[in-house]
Amino acid sequence: ADGKVKIWNCQSKTNLKQWVCTADLNPTPQLLRTKDKGRMGDIAKCTSAALDWMPVAYDRPDFTEVLALGGYAGCLHIWANTAEGWKSQATMTAHPLDKGGVKDVAWCPNLCRGFEIVATCGAGAKLWRVEFHMSGNDGIGGEDNIDWGGPLAGYKETHQPVTISPLQQLVTPENEICPIWRCSWSLSGTALAISPDGGEVSVWKAHTSSVWRQECNIDLAEKES
Repeated sequence: ADGKVKIWNCQSKTNLKQWVCTADLNPTPQLLRTKDKGRMGDIAKCTSAALDWMPVAYDRPDFTEVLALGGYAGCLHIWANTAEGWKSQATMTAHPLDKGGVKDVAWCPNLCRGFEIVATCGAGAKLWRVEFHMSGNDGIGGEDNIDWGGPLAGYKETHQPVTISPLQQLVTPENEICPIWRCSWSLSGTALAISPDGGEVSVWKAHTSSVWRQECNIDLAEKES
């Protein structure tokens, strides 16, 4: 309700009743505007609406604690547990604030890609490319870079150790099916399901051209009737 994200850790693997809050993530507050009795009022709050963990990749066992956060402020945030604790890595405006911002976020399972994909929805639906920049063989960084440690072990701090860039707009904010409330990936990361306001679910898949297209639409309201 306060718009913050708290990280809880289990203190004992044999006793799942003991959990301790170890971090309180609070992205930069955004200025929200809402209509109140015909007048415009300001609400200065950080309002995180959804989160999703980056799935653990089999070839990167140390890469285990990275979060994608989405909120009513319309932004997508990437946070990671570093040697200095949880730190914000990158932020990108994802969906228009005046149309409801971000309502859900889903991290795509990664079996063989060299980059990550995150889906967001709310005022439309988008796919985002998330990259973790490593110094050394790729030529990024230098001797003065800082090793982040923990799940970012081997990754060095450049100007932006993590970058977010648009991959594909699936549904525009102006589409009549908006808002889109939920998005969810298949276990293999090859299909994405989104659920808009009208009681249906649409399934999207990428073809050989790497362009994501809608495969089918399931009308749940029609099946219930």
